[in-house]
Amino acid sequence: MIKTKPYYLLMICCFFLFAATAQVPAVSTDSWETTKKNKQGKIAVLWYAIEPFIYFNDGKITGIEYELMEGFIPFLKKNYGVDVSLQWVDAKAFEPIYPAVKESKEKGLFAMSYYSVTEERKQDVKFAPPYMPDLNILVTSNNLPVYDTEEAFTGNMKKYSGYTMAHTTMEEDMMKLKQITPSLQISNRLDDYEVLNQIASVNNAFGYVPLSIYVLALQRGTKVKRQKILATRRPGLAAIYTKNSDWDEPVNAFFNSDDCKKLTEHLIRKHLGAEVADIILEVSGPDSSRKPTADIELLTKEREIVTKRLIDTALQYQRSQTIRNITIVAVIIFITISVVLYSMFAGKRKLANLLAQRNKEVTQQKQEIEKINRQLQQKLAISQLNPHLIFNSLTAIQHFVM
Repeated sequence: MIKTKPYYLLMICCFFLFAATAQVPAVSTDSWETTKKNKQGKIAVLWYAIEPFIYFNDGKITGIEYELMEGFIPFLKKNYGVDVSLQWVDAKAFEPIYPAVKESKEKGLFAMSYYSVTEERKQDVKFAPPYMPDLNILVTSNNLPVYDTEEAFTGNMKKYSGYTMAHTTMEEDMMKLKQITPSLQISNRLDDYEVLNQIASVNNAFGYVPLSIYVLALQRGTKVKRQKILATRRPGLAAIYTKNSDWDEPVNAFFNSDDCKKLTEHLIRKHLGAEVADIILEVSGPDSSRKPTADIELLTKEREIVTKRLIDTALQYQRSQTIRNITIVAVIIFITISVVLYSMFAGKRKLANLLAQRNKEVTQQKQEIEKINRQLQQKLAISQLNPHLIFNSLTAIQHFVM
């Protein structure tokens, strides 16, 4: 019998695990030509959860990209008179989505997971018109200073550790920094929130994340520092679909329509917050459209978020102290009442024991009195005997003796 070495088993398990995670479920879709001809059709969208773009909330899918793509269906009905069913396919991971779209022959297969438009990706897939500006920012651990120049930061990079999400434009940005400092150590994390949490948990760490995700994390209390240098802008975030797809006409019509732009603005404000959304859109836009005060507004909002977080923390601490004090007082009152009740119970128990002892003594005394009473009655009975009977008895005894 051949024995399999443990590391071979490990390699086999890893292979099947990789195969399971590197594939997405097979889907069946219709071309635009078939859909127009039959007045009905079906498309599918691959996705991976990342808030605020697409995620689960109370067990239901929601997010900017989800609701935006859902708006595509009524647009098709209104403008083309076709009924299209949309299937959302959870890829369970970010990495396999792009290869699946790249290699698929399905003409109605799309994907949405905050994909950045790049010239390299255009060689593999098609992009819908961008729905949102795309800005990656450099964030660092809180112990690092705010750098005023790129040279000051890159000159110290060899002392730092880098973190990123694989197969993303954030990873591309990190690789460009590694070209400056080849010895830079870069580690991958599951998603951008994990990258931020890692940077927040250690000193001397940094990484790139989308501005929108940074702001959401900041609102939730993640303690990192945004650097004003080395930010990267790209054409925008957009849906991707297969290279051989013929859905270009309705896709371009929808994403370039006024209805889509209004819906997008509404969704961004809904999922990011109206005030924050306006600043993010302004800062993330191209240089030609940005206001000179956009960066200042973002910095002001960051300070407001941090201040609010500190106030909330202080209030939470105060509430905790109040609850603790109330708990201490309640415990003291409980102990006091318990001692009083125990004392009362102990006193009653002692009194009951005394009463029981007294009853026992009384019972014994009663028994002794009854005994004495019986003895007296016997003596009395003897004293009341007939004197003649006594005399005759004594005479008989005397005669018998003689």
